[in-house]
Amino acid sequence: LTTELGSLGRAMDTLFDAFPPLKPFYLFGRTGINGMKFTFKHAPLINAFQKEVRDIYLATADNLDAVRIYGIETPEELANAKAIVHGRVALGSAVAFMAGQAYLKGMFTGNGPQSEELRRTWEATGWKPRSIKVGNAWLSYDSLEPFNNILAAIADAGDNAKLMGPEWQEQGMAGAAFRSEEHTSELQSPCYISY
Repeated sequence: LTTELGSLGRAMDTLFDAFPPLKPFYLFGRTGINGMKFTFKHAPLINAFQKEVRDIYLATADNLDAVRIYGIETPEELANAKAIVHGRVALGSAVAFMAGQAYLKGMFTGNGPQSEELRRTWEATGWKPRSIKVGNAWLSYDSLEPFNNILAAIADAGDNAKLMGPEWQEQGMAGAAFRSEEHTSELQSPCYISY
């Protein structure tokens, strides 16, 4: 989680260095940004938006030029890197599938509704945000990186489907839950990015 930042991270560092009063809102930026990148490496389909993953997918044993920056020098190292990428996707897919099943059984929760009134109603019934049911107890899954945000996104998509109704579901809008502004807070929720 301490690898060098890409262009976006460097730009954010420069911005916060230029305006020191804002720095408390962006603590340990490198760790937070790299944590999100690591999460996305395990997310099916989403991982393809990362340059490193695309470079590894597209590289061939005959042409390693694009992957040398990742320390991949031989065809065997490329094969290992591809296996790691495939393994991460398989693990992320398995977690997503199991999360979907657990959500349908009422065994885990997401961020909850944005409406404070509705949220208080849910909390009054014993609902806990970003939690998984183990036995009779609800435990937070926030420390389960890199899967915590994937779990929350799945639960949030399910909650939104319930709240928005069948027409929203039929129009295939469940995927919008992954793009909505509501998930900005879940991606920034680890303690190393304050807000």
